[in-house]
Amino acid sequence: MEKRSLFFEPGHPNAVSTEQRAALLLEAVRAQVAFAHRHVPFWADRLQKHGLPPALDSLEEFAALPPMTKAELRLLSPWDLLPDASRSRLYLCRATSGTTGVPASFFWTRPDWQALAMTLAALLEIHRPRTLLQLVAFNGYHQGHLMGPAYDDGLRQMGATVIPRHYLADDEASTVQQIETFGCNTLVLAQRSGLKKSGKTVEDLLRHEPQLFRRHGIRWWIGSSSTFTPELRERACGQGATVTNLYGSSEFGTLGIACREHPEEFHLALGHVYVEIVDARGRPVMAGRRGRVVITRLLGHDQQRGAVPQAGSQLLRLDNGDEALLVDTACTCGLTTPRIRDIGRGGAAGAGF
Repeated sequence: MEKRSLFFEPGHPNAVSTEQRAALLLEAVRAQVAFAHRHVPFWADRLQKHGLPPALDSLEEFAALPPMTKAELRLLSPWDLLPDASRSRLYLCRATSGTTGVPASFFWTRPDWQALAMTLAALLEIHRPRTLLQLVAFNGYHQGHLMGPAYDDGLRQMGATVIPRHYLADDEASTVQQIETFGCNTLVLAQRSGLKKSGKTVEDLLRHEPQLFRRHGIRWWIGSSSTFTPELRERACGQGATVTNLYGSSEFGTLGIACREHPEEFHLALGHVYVEIVDARGRPVMAGRRGRVVITRLLGHDQQRGAVPQAGSQLLRLDNGDEALLVDTACTCGLTTPRIRDIGRGGAAGAGF
């Protein structure tokens, strides 16, 4: 169990070999399935129905569990996916946006949330500008959205000072004023206008102030929810900023980070989730093939015990509604994790992430 904390170390995609990573992943999936089988009657019934034993022998065996669809998920009460013993130690509840159906709500315990924050910090460290020693980050995401507090805690893991968007700063001038007041050198904000997860977006701010990044000394732009357009990415880079785009969904948080050298591709996250790309039968596709994005909540991180099974809402092989192309050739950036590209989002607002 102790070794699985390697997933959360800074630079973690290269912290272990491919073989070690596969063994750690199997150990984590096996522990999570056993936990769900013991503590959640819904999963005990579903796993038994599809012939999965409490103790898995392989990831191939896990792939025999049919993915859960969003339609199936919405028929359940949020409590159906939660161990009874976890109710007294829940830390956070967040819901999807409901852009593609009725909103669904999910719970995290503190160790679950810690694992998400640590994984996010490890991914962001890969992109962190090396000359940016002290991060002062303006977080423009709503704190009521999953990624508002997730960005706060992930950046704090990196030693950053985080300035949350003021709840009344819904226009361009007040947003820029807050960035200027605190001397923020890092901007955490979505690209696209019209998203409910943040106040004003990067598109909005650049229309208001075309030299935003250069004029205010913003050296790093972090965002999520859609593939950043080459035009806007080049505008930010041309003003001296490093650009980091993340992929994820509201049920899980961060699922991947755009490659530094090939920003149209996303290196998959390891730690709090296990991401699969599967065919119509729910089986993992071969590299170079397109399929559905299926995710399992995997690990929490306890301060005393290290890596532990997630104890909040149990999500095993949920189809998040997206599609992607799986890539596993060697990447010139040096990272060894699998990656995806050509992501087709499940809803116009990016599946609520």
